[in-house]
Amino acid sequence: MSAGQCGGLLCRLGWDTPPGAVTAGVYAVIGGDLVAVCGGGGDAARRAESARGARRIDDGERLYEPVMFDDRVVGVLQCPAAAAGADPAALAARLAPLLLGANRDGAIERNLRVLDWVISARDIAADVCDWTGVYYKASFVLGEEGTDLLLGPFLGAPTPHQRIPIGNGICGLALREERAVNVPDVRADPRYLACSAETRSELVVPLADGRGEFVAELDIDSRRAQGFPPALEERFRSFARTFAYCL
Repeated sequence: MSAGQCGGLLCRLGWDTPPGAVTAGVYAVIGGDLVAVCGGGGDAARRAESARGARRIDDGERLYEPVMFDDRVVGVLQCPAAAAGADPAALAARLAPLLLGANRDGAIERNLRVLDWVISARDIAADVCDWTGVYYKASFVLGEEGTDLLLGPFLGAPTPHQRIPIGNGICGLALREERAVNVPDVRADPRYLACSAETRSELVVPLADGRGEFVAELDIDSRRAQGFPPALEERFRSFARTFAYCL
């Protein structure tokens, strides 16, 4: 992936600087080494390596932000120190799920396809979808034994819930019972795992692979109460059937 494509990726994650306008870089930890996914190289790569110590580095020209997932460093984000509209910590939080499973062949490419799919899901009702993302089964995305759910590509504010036991929350319920769950008022539902005090309603739809096995779910939060009336829920349920083409 070129430096220009790297800028385009960060724009899709909420960076409002046009692609190619400034230098950016993304590094992933692969096999214990820090590998440039896009951009980077040279002296920048050496400074990025220093950021693996889980601390931000600012050399006056660029920032190097550690990318954390599940309390470990999975990569480093390199971006200009004065990039307009950039929040390096938030960008790194959105980038983290894209680097999930980077040691596994094709994982980053798949996560990028899923990011584009999430963008299309959000655009079905952009005025309603304030947070849109995917949670994978850990067994699918990392080959872990167990039933935890791991945060995949998402749009919106960073969430503290990168890993969710399948026995918890609306997300856990949807995959335990393999059915869509539409909560018109999360404040009245004790099962809701709060990510934002502004969220009023939530829709979770299980997602199947090409064999029909549920391996992930689409999770959408809205600041509107009763944000997902039956007709809109059906649109998301129908769109969910296209998820297998991302895998």
